[in-house]
Amino acid sequence: MQRLCEQCFKNEKKFIQQGNEYKHYYPLSIDGKDFGRIICHSKKGAPLTKWQDQILQSISGCIPTALNIRLQVEQGNRLSLLEERSVIARELHDSLAQSLSYLNIQVTRLQKAHTKGTENQIDAIIGELKQGINTTYRQLRELLTTFRLGLNETGLRESLIAMVIELRQRSEMQVELKYTLENLPLTSREEIHLMQTAREAAQNAVKHSEGSHLKISVYDESGEVFLNVRDDGTNLDLNAEKYDHFGLAIMSERSRILNGQLKIDAPDQTGTRVLFHFHPISTSAPVVRELSQ
Repeated sequence: MQRLCEQCFKNEKKFIQQGNEYKHYYPLSIDGKDFGRIICHSKKGAPLTKWQDQILQSISGCIPTALNIRLQVEQGNRLSLLEERSVIARELHDSLAQSLSYLNIQVTRLQKAHTKGTENQIDAIIGELKQGINTTYRQLRELLTTFRLGLNETGLRESLIAMVIELRQRSEMQVELKYTLENLPLTSREEIHLMQTAREAAQNAVKHSEGSHLKISVYDESGEVFLNVRDDGTNLDLNAEKYDHFGLAIMSERSRILNGQLKIDAPDQTGTRVLFHFHPISTSAPVVRELSQ
């Protein structure tokens, strides 16, 4: 059977006579890919009519096109899966790995303080450990929530809306979202970092600002993506012990990863503003496409 199939593929004739019948061959190939042959048998003296030949030629053109599209879709799905796994791996490294490293440093400090430190020093380190553990747990929950929302499927806007709904349910602040980033494509990695930075900034505002209104704006300007998180509460005190300095460090790290800029200030001397902006990959380099003739 294998030898007969090989002979069929090697045969370049459109039809051959075999005994009392004709075998008509219609190749199923496209872009150098061979998917097989259609073999039509007709009795000697009763060849295929013109319209029958045209139909078979049309079918032999449609089948490889459909099979090729299916292969491309499957390849695209595989690439999407690999990209999703890569995003998850990078996100785990960029957030949880850094959190665990921070906790490890605090444990080392605690061990040293236990041997020759004061009780106040030990209590302070234990407090930082508890805060670090709580931050790590929160980051894990946020990561699971982000991936459960299916950022690649629902989109950044829908994920931000879900976050706003969650914040409204957990606090008494009026949380507003203004999203005008419609025609600037972002990679999965950029979306994840933007989403997590917005979440971190918003949660800090809910937890520390003592304000009544929080506005989250996502927009583009001159090829850059901007995230503006603004509250109307008390001015931010970065030196306050109660503030989540580790959360600020995580936001700064996300900004660094995307080669962006992170600024925290109070421009009107009221409330706090977290401004984050970066150049997405889609605007950082020209896209070159090769068109095959």
